[in-house]
Amino acid sequence: MANEFSGQRPQRPYILVTNDDGIEAIGLWHLAEALLPFADVMISAPAYNHSGTGTAISLHSDLQTERVQSRLTGVDAFQTNGTPADAVGIGLRQHAKPRRVQMIVAGVTPGANMGRDAIHSGTVGAAMQGHHRGMPSVAVSLASTDEKHLPDAATIGAHVTASLWTSGLAQFLNVNVPDLPLAELSQIQVSRMAQASTERLVEEKD
Repeated sequence: MANEFSGQRPQRPYILVTNDDGIEAIGLWHLAEALLPFADVMISAPAYNHSGTGTAISLHSDLQTERVQSRLTGVDAFQTNGTPADAVGIGLRQHAKPRRVQMIVAGVTPGANMGRDAIHSGTVGAAMQGHHRGMPSVAVSLASTDEKHLPDAATIGAHVTASLWTSGLAQFLNVNVPDLPLAELSQIQVSRMAQASTERLVEEKD
């Protein structure tokens, strides 16, 4: 897909990193750190957990945003009381200036985002904000709620992000990393999104 973000690109992109688990989530910081060898990074994330909000934005409440102490040297970090999509919008319009963000990368989220269930994911919804603006965008999830292999998933997410950037394509990729150590992750498989749900979101009770 040809647009203003495709074709020849600078060597180091400026990436906005976000998530749906909140600014304190360790997966967010692992991902930002993994991206630093090839990109300049800014973090703009929700102040607290917003899992399951998809692409929702705040229409009927005021948004507040503030700088937070960054855990990474050279990485500016901000939180907002809104949704992941709000955090991306505020990051692009307010915190990135005077620079121009060139990619959105969201994650790493504990728990896979697959099939039709992915449309509910705030991580996927946040990355889609970049895709809607014509930017290459990536959502990264670990196929486990155990956080042991979050650093490994972050490394894979950064590898996929770097490959997408150098490809010159403005695409959206939803990356699900198996719950395995990095040494056991030997290849990347590309597939279409499944047309089925992986879990029941509503349970009936008397």
